[in-house]
Amino acid sequence: MTNHYDAAWVGFDIGLLCSFALTARAAYCRSLLLVPFAAATCALLLADAWFDVVTSGPGERLEALLEAGLAELPLAALCAFVVYDADRVQTSVRGLRRG
Repeated sequence: MTNHYDAAWVGFDIGLLCSFALTARAAYCRSLLLVPFAAATCALLLADAWFDVVTSGPGERLEALLEAGLAELPLAALCAFVVYDADRVQTSVRGLRRG
């Protein structure tokens, strides 16, 4: 293991948080950047799930699998849906803004 392993994960998680924020903002503002931001967030979530599982130790594996299965992969699927049907997502967000 590298000396800066924890710092690398913190940096990755900060990047993922920024990607979530940019995706949410793009949806809220009906920006044309929604699709690329959602695609990037999806890719980051898939990478996060993959590396969490394959780098986890024996005592951490169940936690990594649960996190991947209950959080990262469903959120990646949601982002993939946004990429697939951004118009419907933006229409739904517009309805939320009125309510």
